[in-house]
Amino acid sequence: MKINEVGEKDLIKILDKLISKNKKKLKSNSLVNQLISIGDDGSVWSDNSANYCITTDSMIENVHFNQQFTNWQDLGWKAISVNQSDIAAMGFDPLYCVVSIGIPKNTEIQSLKKLYKGMIEAIKKNGGEIVGGDTVHSPIITINISMIGIRKLNNDNKRNFLSRSKAKPKDLIAVTGYLGSSAGGFEILKNTQNVEGKITKYLKKAHLKPQPKVQTGIELCDHGINSAIDISDGLVQDITRICKASNVGAKILTNKIPVHKYLKKAFPENWLSFALNGGEDYELLFTGPSNLIKQICEKTKTKITIIGEITKSKKVEIVNKTNQKITKNEWEHFIK
Repeated sequence: MKINEVGEKDLIKILDKLISKNKKKLKSNSLVNQLISIGDDGSVWSDNSANYCITTDSMIENVHFNQQFTNWQDLGWKAISVNQSDIAAMGFDPLYCVVSIGIPKNTEIQSLKKLYKGMIEAIKKNGGEIVGGDTVHSPIITINISMIGIRKLNNDNKRNFLSRSKAKPKDLIAVTGYLGSSAGGFEILKNTQNVEGKITKYLKKAHLKPQPKVQTGIELCDHGINSAIDISDGLVQDITRICKASNVGAKILTNKIPVHKYLKKAFPENWLSFALNGGEDYELLFTGPSNLIKQICEKTKTKITIIGEITKSKKVEIVNKTNQKITKNEWEHFIK
């Protein structure tokens, strides 16, 4: 069996099963307790003073980015930001990261400096610190970043954090920001589409320089939200991940999905598809009791939109304003 015959989700299950069979069990009196392992935005462990979270992401040339329309500085920003977004989805604050890069021998030193300048800008904006890494020769550019986040224990000494597996029936489903803009920007970059200047600028930036919602993730956790994920692979796929982890279903109302007017203007026929399946928005998708979500909407400065409800059905339903079901097309890394 080959990778393209199973897809990313099933591949992770296969590897998780192998790793779990050989995992050492920590003693009950250990100072460190593992709380979440494979299958979430990050793995979580704790000691007597704090919870910690670790995540990792790779960016491979011609898979995740193309030098024809991605400059070195934007690449550095995005490589850090996608990790910060995973940390945000767990309710943590970025702490440390290590950066491993593979680069061709003929790469200009100035280009590498611009790459790290972009990383440093992202860290200054949303937290963290580069504390090490590795550099190797490679025929193409590869970037792998592992990042640790921290969350201090609260006054009750509770080990609170966000997770994909805590959604409950009757929870409302909400998202931050706008969805689909990154996919629209990617489409413009690929096809050099002739779109009005300010629209092009907004959509390109949404793709090249995502804005991880680190502080919002911390706020959600502080207010008592338990279930969340960052939207990296599209709304449909990521709400499906929450549902499978929580053993629940979901109903998403397409007329409630927040979509920027620029995306609708640039892609009048495709904007909904981009919002549902586009991916790389790096907004937060979360669930919680109605009164709690409405309370958060009133208090936060972040744009938050309620787009549906968690159900008992164990199915993900996408419906329009007349309650008609819409067929969903999921995007995966390995199945083409």
